[in-house]
Amino acid sequence: MILIDSQLKELCVYLKLIQPYDESLINPSSIDLRLGSKILLDTPEGFKEYDISPHTKENPFKLQPLDFCLAHTLETIKVPNNHTTWLHLKSSRAREGLSHALAGWIENGYKGVVTLELFNMRKNNTIDLYQGLKICQLIVSKTESPDKGYNGKYQGAKTVESSKDI
Repeated sequence: MILIDSQLKELCVYLKLIQPYDESLINPSSIDLRLGSKILLDTPEGFKEYDISPHTKENPFKLQPLDFCLAHTLETIKVPNNHTTWLHLKSSRAREGLSHALAGWIENGYKGVVTLELFNMRKNNTIDLYQGLKICQLIVSKTESPDKGYNGKYQGAKTVESSKDI
């Protein structure tokens, strides 16, 4: 069962599902998450880190056509063991030509920021990025508690991280 606004608020207030918590981010059946301060931009030499915190809506970082980057959410999430979550890109971002790779599943028990895989699908125009941009929606579902929650290599992430399998 996907949780609705009143249930999401309860999880955020009592179980600290997202931090920092801002009630205005609650939707009827999801929570908006915002773009964090750092991105890893794909370059011919590999990923290059950029701090986008100085950028604003009025003076954004410009993701160039066909560029790929890893980014992170401003919010840290703490998924209870009896819940699971997944991400969907905000429809406004998709309509701008931004794509999010299909790595949006977040296991029971995960704690940390969420890394996003972002791609500018446009061939001729940039896409504006800045810290605080509403980038994706977190959908939460109640589950049974697994024997053990997530304790993988990305547990406790505090910033954007590239693959640890390389």
